[in-house]
Amino acid sequence: MSYLFKINKDNKAMEINRKQIGYEKIVQDLLLINSEITGEKILYLGREIKTERGRFLDLLGIDSLGRFNVVEVKNVEAPADVIRQVSDYTTWLSKLPIFEIEQIVKDQLEKGNIDYTLLHKKYESFFNNEFRLDRNTIIDVVFAPSFKDNFIAERPTRTTVANKVDIIYKFFKFEFFEDLENRYIMTQPIGEDGYESEGSYPGSKAVGKTGGPSHLYKKLILDLCKKLEAKFGDWANGFGVERDPFSKYQSKDGTFIESVLWWNNGFTICCGLCREETTEQYKFFTRIISRKITGEKKNLIMDYIEKNNFEEKEGYLGFFKYSNISIDPETILNTATDEIEKLKPIIEKILG
Repeated sequence: MSYLFKINKDNKAMEINRKQIGYEKIVQDLLLINSEITGEKILYLGREIKTERGRFLDLLGIDSLGRFNVVEVKNVEAPADVIRQVSDYTTWLSKLPIFEIEQIVKDQLEKGNIDYTLLHKKYESFFNNEFRLDRNTIIDVVFAPSFKDNFIAERPTRTTVANKVDIIYKFFKFEFFEDLENRYIMTQPIGEDGYESEGSYPGSKAVGKTGGPSHLYKKLILDLCKKLEAKFGDWANGFGVERDPFSKYQSKDGTFIESVLWWNNGFTICCGLCREETTEQYKFFTRIISRKITGEKKNLIMDYIEKNNFEEKEGYLGFFKYSNISIDPETILNTATDEIEKLKPIIEKILG
């Protein structure tokens, strides 16, 4: 059992109830300004949005893949019915036509005395990318200071609502710290500290300092290879250039594992996971290798690399672009697909 104390100016401690702190508004405010504390950039569209049943959805956002995010923040330990609560919000949202969602955004902005901008324009400005909207998937996110052990063990990862919309669940524990000069918030995705059961995909701390990625990361990348080959195989064969199918490659030191598409003219695309030395956490990367490409075609590639924030990695071939995303199969597949789709016009000029 843990206890919470308020420290006054004289360093005297007084026990208080967590409900007295008002975490909900504090975390909402932080997320609206600093969406990256979830490890992913989110464009938030509104807060305290009234649903058809008269309940209020804490935060509504949209991610870079065009999926709406329904966010619920709790002051205290997440109650047993939190899944039903956010699922109700999601079912309501999934039935709304896009013009009604636009009206919600408009009302929210006017409430905050902010000039209204169409959703697709806000998206393109925020993500610096062409607007995309995925109405087939909604992300439900729950923030709470704690979760019951049986909730952690039995938590769902995804489900499908009646109108065939997939719900992906994400859960975060949060904790505040403070010293004489600064205030801190620590967010911890549930599933990133050894809670995974066999058959799930591990979080960033599931791999130790020594040795390579766990067998589950290998399975994730093998699955990614199959799905990318099914999605892009015919296109990749269309240039009359011999190639290998998407294949798994793992570095000897275990710092990264990737799905590789190679053409025999030397052009290669890789999508995978690499471990950071300082945090030992894994993050997604895209790698481009073009050592045999010369002349104007080389200039095309280098221009793309420069504009899209790729960088060299000491001791490795090619250029890397890193993305802090959720380490789950769907997010990795969608991110890899998005990166390859953006590269296709360049590849078609090089190989066509």
